[in-house]
Amino acid sequence: MKSTRGIFPVIAFWVIMSTSTFAARYYVKTTGKDTNSGVSWDAALKTIVKATEKAQEGDEVWVAKGTYAESKTVSNREDVALYGGFAGTESQLSERNISAHPTIIDGEDARQCVHNSGVLDGFHITRGIYGLGGGIYNNYGRVTNCTVYNNSATSYGGGIYNSSGTVTNCIVYNNSATSYGGGIYNDSSGTVTNCTVYNNSATSYGGGIYNYDSGALTNCTVYENKANYGGGIHNDEKGTVTNCTVYSNNAEFGGGGIYNKGTVTNCTVYNNSSSRDGGGIYNSGTVTNCTVYGNNANDGGGIYNFDGTVTNCISWKNSFGDIGGIGSVKYSCFGEGDDSNGNFRVNPLFVNTTGDPST
Repeated sequence: MKSTRGIFPVIAFWVIMSTSTFAARYYVKTTGKDTNSGVSWDAALKTIVKATEKAQEGDEVWVAKGTYAESKTVSNREDVALYGGFAGTESQLSERNISAHPTIIDGEDARQCVHNSGVLDGFHITRGIYGLGGGIYNNYGRVTNCTVYNNSATSYGGGIYNSSGTVTNCIVYNNSATSYGGGIYNDSSGTVTNCTVYNNSATSYGGGIYNYDSGALTNCTVYENKANYGGGIHNDEKGTVTNCTVYSNNAEFGGGGIYNKGTVTNCTVYNNSSSRDGGGIYNSGTVTNCTVYGNNANDGGGIYNFDGTVTNCISWKNSFGDIGGIGSVKYSCFGEGDDSNGNFRVNPLFVNTTGDPST
């Protein structure tokens, strides 16, 4: 009988070779032509749409600086990496300079800019409009190093609608949503990490970010956003907000900084306001290890703890009460602390209450 020991290594070799050999890279320049092959900078395509139509699983698209206002939404499929920020001469990804060579996808206030299921890295996304995700609809994809501004949604996610995807190291500002998530709507276990979200608005919930259905926000800075509920962040029942800085946001009815139904941990919340309850945080979930300072509301200027739990927090010098409401408060320092449940009232002696990180 013939030996088959050598068959499987050969098969594995050809599988590896076929993946690496046939993966392609397409190049796009504003001076290119869509009749070109797109396989080099000298033979670049003119539109991102054409490049993403050509690209297959495992391929990359490199886009040079300039503004791309195309006739339709850029649709980036799964397992395709779309990179911006090139001068148009690079041969290595590490050579690009995103800040020096802005690559702009412009929706012209007529359409959604990008529908992404792959990798979207190093773009400016602006003037998109759509029902869900005016700038970007990110469906199980990765959005990284993008600046997203001046987009709008007629429903959810003015800047980004993130459905089970990841959004990392992005700046999101001046976006709006008619309903939820002026800057970002984070849905279905999506993650938003190391992002700066400011000056966005939503008519209803989550001016900066609406965090829904096991969504996770981590290490984000959220400021100067506004909504009816949750000026900075609206965090739903299964959502988590961790290590975030939330300041100078406004809510008309509740939760100037954060309207929380889920879990908020290790956050700094200051100088937010609400016309009604919870200038810093409106809480019906769990708030732990947070510092809440200098917020303003008609009731519970720091935290309005409706029926939630507040543990090991400092809430100090907020107008109309550091912690109000009927929920459980334990092991916390606040103006109404009375030595019960481990709570106390002692000046925390903050060194810097200006919010200026240089102080």
